[in-house]
Amino acid sequence: MEKRFVWSGSVMFLDLVMFNLSFIIAYLISVLIYGPLILPMKTYINLIVFSNFILLSILGSFGLYGTKRGLFDSEDFYVLLKSIVLCYFIITAATFLSRSMDYSRLIVTNTFVISFLLITVSRSLLNVVLVKLRVRGLDRQKAGILGKTDSGESILARLNERPALGYEFAGFYDFTPHVGGKLRMDGVKTVFVAVPSLDQEKLIDLVAECEDIEFKIVPDLVKLISEPLSFDEFRDIPLITIREQKTNMFYANRLKRLFDVCFSVLLLVFLSPLFFIVGLLIKLDSRGPVFFKQVRVGKDGKEFLLFKFRTMREDAEEARASYDDLNEVKGLFKMKDDPRVIEVGYFLRRTCVDELPQLINIVKGDMSLVGPRPHLQSEMRFFGGWRRERFKVKPGLTGLWQVSGRHELDFDKAVLMDIYYIKHMSFFLDLKILVKTIPSIIYSEGRW
Repeated sequence: MEKRFVWSGSVMFLDLVMFNLSFIIAYLISVLIYGPLILPMKTYINLIVFSNFILLSILGSFGLYGTKRGLFDSEDFYVLLKSIVLCYFIITAATFLSRSMDYSRLIVTNTFVISFLLITVSRSLLNVVLVKLRVRGLDRQKAGILGKTDSGESILARLNERPALGYEFAGFYDFTPHVGGKLRMDGVKTVFVAVPSLDQEKLIDLVAECEDIEFKIVPDLVKLISEPLSFDEFRDIPLITIREQKTNMFYANRLKRLFDVCFSVLLLVFLSPLFFIVGLLIKLDSRGPVFFKQVRVGKDGKEFLLFKFRTMREDAEEARASYDDLNEVKGLFKMKDDPRVIEVGYFLRRTCVDELPQLINIVKGDMSLVGPRPHLQSEMRFFGGWRRERFKVKPGLTGLWQVSGRHELDFDKAVLMDIYYIKHMSFFLDLKILVKTIPSIIYSEGRW
């Protein structure tokens, strides 16, 4: 507990340093622009002290000083952005209500913009340092799995895939009366509970017995539920109600299309120099066209021609059949070390730059900025029954499952996330996914 407190305190201190450094930078920028018209720095002391308090309170309330083993990821990036914006509006409102109009709005605005950038960079660097330390054996924490089930095996696979979390697997444990003593004797600090039929009384007793151990329960029954839950209806019997959520078709058919076209056209204009450079690199690397075109399945099962930057040799499609046995993801063809990929292709795939030509598909109306991924016709055999619901909307350049683990999610969970997105589609959900897409790539959540 003391170690966690020190860690949270260190992150808080680092955030404060970055925020106050941001104010100094913003103030100096204003001095360079307006010179003697700017009030002395000491005038802003009360405002900055108040801002420090509000910022720490908001970041803490949003869980950015929590104790999770994963540090700064795409979700934290989005929460940080939301926290900074909220703090900015609170401070702006406070200065207005207090009639402190002498404060420079440019300084206040620049302070929060720069602080978001500096806090993001500082937390990312801290994350890199901690990852390296954990890989070398420092800050390790023993973790056990209660129940050797399919869910338990999936948890173990994730622990092995992500050594940066610093978990040291202690073993599988059976849910017996003496398991608490065994966990403490082995020095386990985190237990993943993957028992399909939990005896609630025994679990409560186990948690009470092991006060110094953190328990994380792996959902079983509710993992296939994509609808919002509410608890009703009798006061003495807790019932979970699953209500059907209807897709917001007005947004899906009208506003979303307008947003897609406007934003995609702007991106195509802005990224045109990058398109030229990438095209040149592909031509210098190997023979063949710059763009790769492939028939994919879109909304309502209709086929369309998808555009990507070519990342493989020219005969890649003909050679694919010989590698089908090495496919690593159900429902779509993925290989971690695909021998068909050209040299520049590895970089394009790692940065997801190869996906950018799909902006053309978005302008044409075949795709959307956010939505389920488009699949090949040969992969449609995996989409029987309830899974076909994901084809009710246009496929997207990015989507909910892409920013939630990508290949690390199993097939059904990825499909469920697509269905969840369809039933909860909104402008703000699209904006959240778009904001999280870039950090998802940067923090290697989409390695291939």
